[in-house]
Amino acid sequence: MRERIEEAIKHSKADYTEIRIEEKESTQVVYQGKDLEKLSALNDKGGLVRVLIRNKGWGVVTFNNLDELTTKVDQAYQCAMVASAPEPIELAQVEPVDKLISAQMKYDFRDMSLAAKKSLAERYNNILCATSQKIVDTYSAYSDNFSRVYFANSQGTFIEDERPTVSIVARATTRDGDNVQEAHEGHAGPF
Repeated sequence: MRERIEEAIKHSKADYTEIRIEEKESTQVVYQGKDLEKLSALNDKGGLVRVLIRNKGWGVVTFNNLDELTTKVDQAYQCAMVASAPEPIELAQVEPVDKLISAQMKYDFRDMSLAAKKSLAERYNNILCATSQKIVDTYSAYSDNFSRVYFANSQGTFIEDERPTVSIVARATTRDGDNVQEAHEGHAGPF
């Protein structure tokens, strides 16, 4: 990925170019009452190119296909060419950063099957449903997300950042005559 991004930046005719790409794997399981409402697993990627022509302005292009990265750099340049800044734009001079930020996880949720994630959400939902006859509605959800974000610019910066998150939420609604109460518990974080 790094070579592809750096090659696209070298291709740019702008005074300054930056590329940000995010690749994401995510899973979501949702139970509403006794019904499975949502079960999804997806992989997604996309990003943006931003360029600056000092005497013109900024040009920005978004994309979902990494195969056209140099084309997107050219498109961002064309956008900047038609901009009209009231005066030349100067960027602050900063030292380039070259950094890999790796996720430190005790357990990698990506190794857990979709069936096991569904079973976990279902188990919490079943606990809620069995707790009291006064419970009239439940909601139980599991979600996870692992993102890998790349940022590079023409000043020599390249950053790769891994961002894992997991959340589990359980909610129950009870009714006793006219008295309706709701309680929920949730946990989220980079485990």
